[in-house]
Amino acid sequence: LGCQNVRSSKEKLLDATTGNGLAVPWFLTQPASIALVGAPQELGQPLAGTARGPALLRKAGLREMLTSIGWRVEDLGDADMDDASAMRDNEDDSRMRHGDAVIAGCRSLCERARGGHAAGQLVVALGGDHSVSIGSVAAALAERPETRVLWVDAHADANTPKTSPSGNAHGMSIAFLLGLATHPLLDFLERKLSPRNLAYVGLRDLDLAEKHLLRKLRGQGTFVATMHDVDAFGIGHVMRGALTSLGYHNNDGTSAKPPPLHLSYDVDAIDPQHAPATGTVVRGGLSYREAHYIAEVAWATGALGSMDIVEVNENLAAPNTAQETVNLAAALVASACGEAIL
Repeated sequence: LGCQNVRSSKEKLLDATTGNGLAVPWFLTQPASIALVGAPQELGQPLAGTARGPALLRKAGLREMLTSIGWRVEDLGDADMDDASAMRDNEDDSRMRHGDAVIAGCRSLCERARGGHAAGQLVVALGGDHSVSIGSVAAALAERPETRVLWVDAHADANTPKTSPSGNAHGMSIAFLLGLATHPLLDFLERKLSPRNLAYVGLRDLDLAEKHLLRKLRGQGTFVATMHDVDAFGIGHVMRGALTSLGYHNNDGTSAKPPPLHLSYDVDAIDPQHAPATGTVVRGGLSYREAHYIAEVAWATGALGSMDIVEVNENLAAPNTAQETVNLAAALVASACGEAIL
């Protein structure tokens, strides 16, 4: 297996930061650094608590985890999720609950995240509910137009305001990013996501309209893997398919200048046995190791430029299991940024 030639992610990253080798994505500025951006949004879904996500991840020692593997880390603070100045006087929330507030918050996140991208940093958005990905992905597409998106989630988040059974914005993010839905305040989405640059992994709870749309998106080049596929073929096979579809023909980081990758990670993709403190719990999700493997191979593309980690809600589990969810979310960020078993 050539194990004697394998060097840890910490050693490789420290080399990159000292100029003795390049193990981080080619488009990052050296010495490589991570920009943390908080996105304390909870209006995209009905349960209070996700706004505490950024604070909980910081308290769990996320910065220290990242510095321990060699990263320089800059915390850009929290984006403003309460900016009333952008909201319209006569908002119609009948189809999208808190629509103006959610989109205004995404604008704030987009602006702050674009600063990190422009500085050549790996940008990590700390949610918040999954509506914040509208802002984080918009920033990645604006600053790194070839960005691909790996969406890890129990849900497709592809409803439009017209098709959504609930009207909750966290279930509409992909619809907005693909241009299937719009909003008067969404002018910061300068580039739409192409279906062929999107891959889903871990789906298991889909609305009827989403099922019809996903079949259509498959025909347009979107990679769609449900938990049935993970059960049938294994997470390794599924991830090879997902990354190949996005243009990472070998996910060992050796491709010359692969396109930037954005990893959007909803903790509800993970089975509630391991991540119970989240708002839309569905049994039959990713195992602990499957969850980490996804993050690890995202890093192994050599192209991770940004990610978001979302839907941690400490209010929805007992204190000890809630902390387990927070700790797992922080550890997944570290795995996606190069932390390795060996």
